[in-house]
Amino acid sequence: MKKITLVSLAILPLTFLHAQTFVEQLETPFDGVSNSSVAFADIDGDKDMDVLITGDTITKLYSNDAAGNYSEVTETPFIGVSNSSIAFTDIDGDKDMDVLITGYSSILGPVTKLYSNDGKGSYIEVAETPFIGVSNSSIAFADIDGDKDMDVLITGNSLNLGPIAKLYTNDGNGSYVEVSETPFIGVFASAIAFADIDGDNDMDVLITGDTASAPSSMRFTGISKLYINEGIDGFTEVLETPFDAVTFSSIAFADIDDDSDIDVLITGSFLSKLYTNDGNGNYTEARETPFDGVRYSSAAFADIDEDGDMDVLITGNASKSGHNSSPIPISKLYINDGKGFFNELDNKPFDGVYFSSIAFADMDGDMDLDVMITGRVSFSQSITKLYFNDAINTNFREEFVHNRVQVSPNPVSDKLTIANISDIKRIVIYNSAGQIIEELMVKMDEINLDVSRLPNGIYILELHGEDITRQKFLK
Repeated sequence: MKKITLVSLAILPLTFLHAQTFVEQLETPFDGVSNSSVAFADIDGDKDMDVLITGDTITKLYSNDAAGNYSEVTETPFIGVSNSSIAFTDIDGDKDMDVLITGYSSILGPVTKLYSNDGKGSYIEVAETPFIGVSNSSIAFADIDGDKDMDVLITGNSLNLGPIAKLYTNDGNGSYVEVSETPFIGVFASAIAFADIDGDNDMDVLITGDTASAPSSMRFTGISKLYINEGIDGFTEVLETPFDAVTFSSIAFADIDDDSDIDVLITGSFLSKLYTNDGNGNYTEARETPFDGVRYSSAAFADIDEDGDMDVLITGNASKSGHNSSPIPISKLYINDGKGFFNELDNKPFDGVYFSSIAFADMDGDMDLDVMITGRVSFSQSITKLYFNDAINTNFREEFVHNRVQVSPNPVSDKLTIANISDIKRIVIYNSAGQIIEELMVKMDEINLDVSRLPNGIYILELHGEDITRQKFLK
């Protein structure tokens, strides 16, 4: 499934960056957390990025004033959790952002709770869901059956069943039913990521984690398993992959070498390995990468310097002498040269963290990607820090894309038409958090995109021809 989704229109010039810097915001309302999860979304329909943070038995929602200044939203129904995972999506087709939260509650134990949004940023818990409570968990939404609603896969450690991996389909109205007889192995200390790895327009999935029903120091029980979506026939495990088995891991998919397929970075178990895709879903490990191996990790791709390729931030414990050694927390940003080769960026202010979570979003409305980092900097101290992207722009060159490409209507609600694109080879669509919503090859002079299921917000349409140009648009 490749979701084709877009938003309103304004010109965003192609820019070359002389220097890339991030500036820590010193006065923020955020509690420091570890064993955490961070998720950005426009929860109240005001076109800026609000944030939900969990960890160390708290769950707090913060609203954005459009300039990157946050205020805590009080009296929310969310339960405090640690060892958590959170994800926003529109579960019921009403074009606002609902949220699913998993983790360990000091009151209830492992929980999985779904909350619906009233469209103004107020939430109410959805009663009588089929979800099993889990901690040390991971969750991921995707339209796995092509019916244009968001299904969900949940992994983690449950109270009675041990490690689970359960898939639930959505009826379009936000009601879920468990899919029976899936091939997924139950895991905790896990990571999940969906992507169309083989170009057949449906969502495949990669799962990592620990399969043991109880922690074991005598044997390694981690996995990294790739499953292909076969449509109505469900998922099939790919039996031969080059992926190392990992736990306390992170997975990040992106096209790192501009060849129109989805590559993957996997971290965990003191490893950080990049694998390139041949276009058919077959992966090969990229050798001689600069990445430090990490555990208790988080990794995220984003185009932080606006040059049209995907850079990557990696956090975690970089100790290489075993899990009993003292941690060496890192937060390292690597810049992509456009061909999938990465170099570490030196001028960055990030604190090293492990038991961490990271998330990119345009928090201050200046159309570049800022970052929030949570995690443990030592055994006794945890942080939540916000860093604004403060790139210095030079050699500014305007390319008025609308002189040759027609995008309408502006703003869009249901159908977006992109016309006069005979000289465009590829279109990539990003949301305001820098996440790829859709990537498609152009084979005609006009494309009509159904954006009716997209949440309202700001999106970027990136056009790849002889050069790269971008347009900002609003739904």
